[in-house]
Amino acid sequence: MTRRAALAQGLAETVRLVFGLVPRLTAPGPAAIRLSFLAAPLCLGLLAFSRWVDLRGAPLPAPVWHMVLVQALLFAIGWAGFLLLAHEVLRRTGRLVIWPALLTVWNWCNLAQALVQFAADQSRLVPLPTLLPPIILLVTVFWQIWIEWRALRHVLTSLLLAAGLLAADVALGIFLQSLATTLGG
Repeated sequence: MTRRAALAQGLAETVRLVFGLVPRLTAPGPAAIRLSFLAAPLCLGLLAFSRWVDLRGAPLPAPVWHMVLVQALLFAIGWAGFLLLAHEVLRRTGRLVIWPALLTVWNWCNLAQALVQFAADQSRLVPLPTLLPPIILLVTVFWQIWIEWRALRHVLTSLLLAAGLLAADVALGIFLQSLATTLGG
């Protein structure tokens, strides 16, 4: 598979995930796996936009360079941390053969989640009735969890394993976000 075809397939998987469809990647090749890591810088850019929306018009809690550094480091730690945890879980359960598919689908899943967040952030740029922003936030969070659930459940084919990894990823995300807040990011 060419690089262009692998990238197109990954972006198609992202769109499928955003709309709740089951991913099609089952046995990605080395090019598809490598290109799936392009999702990371795209997600980081979307995260930067989300932080800008958060801080728009408010006093900055720390210098901008400090906030960017904290967010980028914690983003990398979260991304790598989940992948290392998932690899270890697959190794211990004898499912390491599906590691390439999980790695690839999970990378594109993150981009799908970031796109959902980006879409939700657009609503925070316009004045809305008081009740609407919390509803949009809840729908966004549940949609993001649902996207990851569908991806993990499809690749892992084990309800318990998918639920465990999803819970671990959500817990890691909450921990890292609270750490970012503490560190002024």
